[in-house]
Amino acid sequence: MTNKYFQTTHLTQEQFNNAHEVAESQENAIMRFFNNNPASHFTASEVEYKLKSTGKIGPRVPLTSVRRAMSTLQKYGRINRMNEYRIGIHGVPEHYYQLSTGWGKSTENDTPTLF
Repeated sequence: MTNKYFQTTHLTQEQFNNAHEVAESQENAIMRFFNNNPASHFTASEVEYKLKSTGKIGPRVPLTSVRRAMSTLQKYGRINRMNEYRIGIHGVPEHYYQLSTGWGKSTENDTPTLF
């Protein structure tokens, strides 16, 4: 089993379960975004901006959560990190990511099973 939320703050079981559901929801939103834009590539900050501006994730979701979700999706082969990058919102290089070849459109709940 792999966690989508990493227990580092001694949450109660109920709090942990809620945090896990939020993390899974973020991964689903990001996966749908890449499925809906299969020929495009985006940085994590671009994904964050587009999902927040369309209400797909909440306005308080930090960029680090988007990066975590994208890293998990990359780990499971759903998206690929490209060799291309651009200077991001914090003045440091950010890699582009794109939908992995062969994934195409998927269902809303078609993220990797991590538990």
